[in-house]
Amino acid sequence: MQTIDQITRAVCDYMKVSYSEVMGRGRSEYVAGPRMIAYYLALRHCGVTTTTVGLYFQRDHGSVVSGRLTIQARIDNEPTYRLMIENIERYIKDPPPELRPLQWTKLKPEVPGWYFYRPSPGTTRVGLLVKMNNEEAVFDAPGGYGRVRNLEGDWAGPIAEPREATP
Repeated sequence: MQTIDQITRAVCDYMKVSYSEVMGRGRSEYVAGPRMIAYYLALRHCGVTTTTVGLYFQRDHGSVVSGRLTIQARIDNEPTYRLMIENIERYIKDPPPELRPLQWTKLKPEVPGWYFYRPSPGTTRVGLLVKMNNEEAVFDAPGGYGRVRNLEGDWAGPIAEPREATP
């Protein structure tokens, strides 16, 4: 069973809107639409109440009920909207790798890409790692970027390539 957070993040990713905007107070259709879709899908797939969804989004019960009814009306009256919701549901059931829960392993990645790395289990220090041409390079903010070889520790990923935060 999915969590409200997983569903919300998948909706945000699918609809290309930031998680912070959906969780914020904005009321434009650009943000409120995905937020109401997340309400609707959380109620459908998480086995939670409208009160629980409201607490997650810091909204009252009435806002969640209204959002659910709005989405249901659009599904009932707009075939293309219904198809979009079905596509989002498929996306939630089989999310891209960067949205899946990470599994830590001692096996070093064999495929080039971005990965999380931690020197030992339970440590809170985690760096991002990219493996390039049989060399390992650690990207470790705030320490900067440096090349290292033969890292021993735990790995999780692959993850999406990190990008600069937008204001």
